[in-house]
Amino acid sequence: MKNFMVVRCALIFMSTSLCLPVPAAEPAAKWQFAPADSQKWAARIRKFCPKGWTVTARGNDIIVQRDGLVHFTQMPINAPAIEHRVKEKKVVIADEVYRLTLQFAAFLSQDEYDRRVAENDASRREDERLRRKYKVGGKFGQIISVTEDDKKREQAYRAEAAKLTYHRLPDLYSPQHSITLYQSWNWAEYLDSGDEAIDAECNEVEETIVKFFGNYNYLVASDASGIGRQESLKDKPIKE
Repeated sequence: MKNFMVVRCALIFMSTSLCLPVPAAEPAAKWQFAPADSQKWAARIRKFCPKGWTVTARGNDIIVQRDGLVHFTQMPINAPAIEHRVKEKKVVIADEVYRLTLQFAAFLSQDEYDRRVAENDASRREDERLRRKYKVGGKFGQIISVTEDDKKREQAYRAEAAKLTYHRLPDLYSPQHSITLYQSWNWAEYLDSGDEAIDAECNEVEETIVKFFGNYNYLVASDASGIGRQESLKDKPIKE
């Protein structure tokens, strides 16, 4: 169930983010994780990781990685049901690293987090209004302009949409930090090693990490599924 939820939430995130303009990235944070503090947190996390896992402190990140590779099944958009893909031998199994990266940053209060969520939501609603106003959009929110009129409307839309503000939101917090969780696998993959013990071990490590820290989002606090974003988006322009 958890693996299904991860895929479902990732698909929701992808479809939502594709519908939004790409604002300029926020200025790089000057905050730095004090080496002594990062080592302390790495040691704390290391205590509840089972044998065969490595916890490393690197810059503002704490990286939690399983030493051995695991199998992931890819699930493309509009793919047939899993049982049909197995029958047709279209399931792609890949040996990949299972890695969780905790990116630490300056502490963000719950009030400030809520304010930023509200501002993101307001920007999304305004973006939807602008798309209707200029009649732009397509599958997954992609804009395809063919005629000169299409291009003029797209240009006008982008000029107004560029003024909208989107905040990059953290997932977790400690008493002194806000934390963003990144995962090594992509939105179209889910853990399917063929060994229930390995799958359970990976899921348990992730869930324990999520429960070890505080959660800004009350939905995550009740169910760890769906938290985190793919590693390839780390430090890239915001698409919240």
